[in-house]
Amino acid sequence: MPARAALLLMPFALALLGAGASAPNPLSLAFHGGAPDPARPGVVAISRHPFLAGLCLWGAAHVPANGDLTRVILFGGAALFAGFGMIILDRHKRRELGADWYRLAAATSAVPFGAILGGRARFPRDVATFGGAAAGLVLYALLLGGGHRWLFGGDPLAGF
Repeated sequence: MPARAALLLMPFALALLGAGASAPNPLSLAFHGGAPDPARPGVVAISRHPFLAGLCLWGAAHVPANGDLTRVILFGGAALFAGFGMIILDRHKRRELGADWYRLAAATSAVPFGAILGGRARFPRDVATFGGAAAGLVLYALLLGGGHRWLFGGDPLAGF
């Protein structure tokens, strides 16, 4: 049962990681500069910290599927690191950006889909979000197709 939960959560985690890595984000961890348009925030509409949210979900999904202490420390530590990182980055960026933080953060939420469900943002339709999410989903398919077993030794589909 825990492995099934990981199989269900991992596409979301990898889609967030891919989309978060592909878009500029002055409010969080970003791999390239630039500012999103507050009217069309892209993946930032889903989560203010999409890469860290994906990392948190990745770690949390792997904890129940890997019950030994070493892996619980590894995956649980990654989830905690990302979770606390979101809190710390919000505090840091709010000080660094001042009033701009509030303007840019208006259409976002630290909780994934919070701004969309709250009516402050619409679901993103930009190329960077879809391209990054698609790359994450392709990675998920490759991992299920034998990549996970080849890279890490464990088969996520074992037992099905």
